[in-house]
Amino acid sequence: MVETWHISSVLATALSLVVAFFARFLFHSLVVYAPRRRREEREAAGEPEPDTATLRIIRAHRRGGDESRASSRRSSADR
Repeated sequence: MVETWHISSVLATALSLVVAFFARFLFHSLVVYAPRRRREEREAAGEPEPDTATLRIIRAHRRGGDESRASSRRSSADR
């Protein structure tokens, strides 16, 4: 910008920072923090249900997590 448009380097830096801020803001607001799609919308679009190793661990922990915590408390109390 400084060489081709012949503007001061301070102004070019400020303009670059402003443009970068808005680009980052738009990306995060539209992509990162976009509203999550509902299961019905995914099924209507023909997308499969997400299934990753992390989700499987979380589901297993939710199902049996309370029992394993209770048994670990009992075994530590027995010591």
